[in-house]
Amino acid sequence: MIFFENKYTPLTDSVYFLKADIKTVTDEFMKWQKPLEINKYRKLNIVSLKKDLESNLLELLPINVTEIRRFLFHGTTSDWTAMISNTILGTDGSAPNVLSDRLKCEMVRATNTDDATTFEFSNPNKETEEEQLRVVSAHIESRWEFHDYGKPLPFEDTKRYKTKRKIKDKIDSDLLIQYLNELGINYDKKDFYNPIDKIKALMVIKTGRQYDNDKNLSLEQAQNYHIR
Repeated sequence: MIFFENKYTPLTDSVYFLKADIKTVTDEFMKWQKPLEINKYRKLNIVSLKKDLESNLLELLPINVTEIRRFLFHGTTSDWTAMISNTILGTDGSAPNVLSDRLKCEMVRATNTDDATTFEFSNPNKETEEEQLRVVSAHIESRWEFHDYGKPLPFEDTKRYKTKRKIKDKIDSDLLIQYLNELGINYDKKDFYNPIDKIKALMVIKTGRQYDNDKNLSLEQAQNYHIR
């Protein structure tokens, strides 16, 4: 299953998960970003969201071409917080990686599109780089390519990487979901993104003037942006 059947691509092409509660993650993000505010006209505001995931995803609009201006931190029924941002290329991994390092918490990236399936697991508390980062990915560059890096996790079906003839079958949607389930992330279940708390998500919004070369796109415009 591709996340919500690609209905919200490119927003949901990659979803990041941080193993910390939503307030801890958002507070750390603000501690990191607040000192970087350019001036009093370019501020970071936090908005509380109380609806379901699909409704909250729409709060990420408009989609920006250049600058990330909206960061969604969504609660779940587990120890994980989902993170999605609002650029044309999908959620950028820079902020989740920084937060994982600052909080010393595990991070997971789930990329699931027609052209790529990627499972990435990071644990900054491990001693060696090989243990800190594990990536398994099948994706199209000029052709289908398969890559894996780091020490395999105990639950991985490593035989499959060697026995599946088609590269795109070495890791697919079903296997990605299986791996995420092993970590307590029910990625493809809507109920997973419906914690009992009244506030379901927090969104950080950059306000103020945009860069001159940036564009604000609707979801439909973003989905057709590279089609000329």
